Amino acid sequence: MAQQKCDYVKGARAAWHCELCNVNFSEQCIPDGYNPQWGKQGPICVKCHSPLKDLDDPSAYLPFWQVVPYLFIYPLHFNALLLMLIGAGGVWLVGGGAPGYIYSFIFSIVSIKYFLTVISKRAEGRRWAPSLIELAKPDPHMLFLQLIGVYVLFSAGTLAATLLAGVWLGLASLVFITAALPACVMILAIDRNMFSAVNPARLFPLILEVGIGPYFALWLMTAAIGGMSSALSYWLEPQLSEVWLLPVLTAIGLYFSLVLHALLGYVLFQYRDTIAGASLSHNEPKLEGDEFRKARLLGAMTVFEKMGDIERLRQPMRDLLDVCRDDLEVHRRYQGLLMRLNNDPDALAKHTDYLLGLLLDAKKNTEALALVKDVYALFAGYRLRHAPTALKLARLLTKKKEPRLLVQVTANLHKRVTATPEVAAVYLLVAQALAGPLAEPAKAKAVVAYTLKVYPTAPESKALAKLSRSL
Repeated sequence: MAQQKCDYVKGARAAWHCELCNVNFSEQCIPDGYNPQWGKQGPICVKCHSPLKDLDDPSAYLPFWQVVPYLFIYPLHFNALLLMLIGAGGVWLVGGGAPGYIYSFIFSIVSIKYFLTVISKRAEGRRWAPSLIELAKPDPHMLFLQLIGVYVLFSAGTLAATLLAGVWLGLASLVFITAALPACVMILAIDRNMFSAVNPARLFPLILEVGIGPYFALWLMTAAIGGMSSALSYWLEPQLSEVWLLPVLTAIGLYFSLVLHALLGYVLFQYRDTIAGASLSHNEPKLEGDEFRKARLLGAMTVFEKMGDIERLRQPMRDLLDVCRDDLEVHRRYQGLLMRLNNDPDALAKHTDYLLGLLLDAKKNTEALALVKDVYALFAGYRLRHAPTALKLARLLTKKKEPRLLVQVTANLHKRVTATPEVAAVYLLVAQALAGPLAEPAKAKAVVAYTLKVYPTAPESKALAKLSRSL
């Protein structure tokens, strides 16, 4: 039951394993692994293209009746311990008597949604207790009331059977309800509907899929867990002072509730591929079309970056850029790839211009400035090739007091772009940088003379003429 780690993303939980390469991949490396767009064989290894083994495959795990030690360790996870601390600690803080019982009752109501979330998350393959954020999330399904409704419906059914057909049928109804209760709670956790949870057409298929023998073992285990909780509470009660009694009993109740619901979630996990109608979302595709292509390629890039083998990703990344033309995440990754390869200055310069334009349009000026500095540090021959972007950057560099970088990356802009008014605006800023902070009036005068000659009617002509007279 030990949780395996990804070999390529530090600290990430492994979700897939390549037996040929003997490596583990996380969901970041192999995104949306159950998506049919991977092909009939499912996701493949980024390195060798062999089919991957699902580390959450229920067939690879022990049956639920053999994982008792794990189930009793489940509440020792940080999130579960914190839940018990809030429950028991809150009771202790408010004191004994009526306030303590009121707090315990309210916390029990709030916790029901959390316990049902334990079932659904464990059914998806999550090995540890979910975040306590689940306690604060809104509950549109009113799970507490639905659970009460289940008990009310069962009680009403038993009473009706007793009144209409006698005690024996009432007892038989009670036996059925007691036996069906684990299945009922599991269905409520995944369907979020009390009528589905008490529907025999939903209960019987689940019980039959688990199997009569295994389901009976499950029922015995749930009864044993409840019995252990009651026995431990009964044994401790005369030995504890009144101050500690209710907090300790609350902690015991929460502990065994976590064990119980983890067990029910594990059963759903183990039988998730066969339980008819189980609305588990684990295997449902999350991405479509271009979003899937993007995530798959970025996952592969994560692996190859860790391996140091990124050359093979360049063309697929370039193809993806044609689809995700304005996706900053993809462009950032491609820019990083080009800079790491550092073998194609022309491609680096072209893509820098494009990414720079996206960043400036998105008002990400700090990132844009850092991009230019990084590229120029790597490739001193970098020069802007797009006039509108050059003007936006020139204004930013002027504002950020980067005159030397401004002159360097816009030098001879007119030779790389067609005649356009933006060139005159850029050259005005360049001339001002040369004449002012850089103290190179001769170069400033040459820039002004060229600009006035080629762009005599530009809006900047008056400012250029004024600058020329001052030189």
